[in-house]
Amino acid sequence: MTPGEARRAPSDLQLYAFGRTVRILRARHGMTQKDYAQLVGARHQHISAIERGRVNPSLRTVHAMAGALGLQTSELLLEVEALERLSVPPRRRT
Repeated sequence: MTPGEARRAPSDLQLYAFGRTVRILRARHGMTQKDYAQLVGARHQHISAIERGRVNPSLRTVHAMAGALGLQTSELLLEVEALERLSVPPRRRT
């Protein structure tokens, strides 16, 4: 991997897969976005934007999101990767 590759922003598909995975796991835990946001230490609007693939969360936020789901960060990212392989990217509204 070249240095330029390491700085590349996540693709729309990656953000979509991350958000979709978080939404699925949060729902499995029976949490609302507001409940989850409180555990994460974020606003529910921010969680909503992440779940819709509109926001690229910081590493600190990803770590907190994983912890609120009872997962290690690496476990959450493995779940995202699995969904990403199966996903078709959403159509962007224009």
